[in-house]
Amino acid sequence: MTKEEMTQVINTILNIYPNFMYGRNLKEVCKAWYSIMHDQDYKKVMKKLNAWIAENEKPPLPCNLITVDWRKCYEHQFND
Repeated sequence: MTKEEMTQVINTILNIYPNFMYGRNLKEVCKAWYSIMHDQDYKKVMKKLNAWIAENEKPPLPCNLITVDWRKCYEHQFND
């Protein structure tokens, strides 16, 4: 995920949950989220975000939007 895509994710959250920032700096929030989410697939994150929005009244945490590609987790075992 690029920094621009991460900013789009944060802006989507802000549009739905206006109190998401709690007085924090947008640039710092984007930087913190990007440090966690940089290796995530943008389309998968947006799909999870849309599902989260449909089911929850509170904004998500990064851990709620992370997708795990189990093939990558076990790839090293097959390449040895």
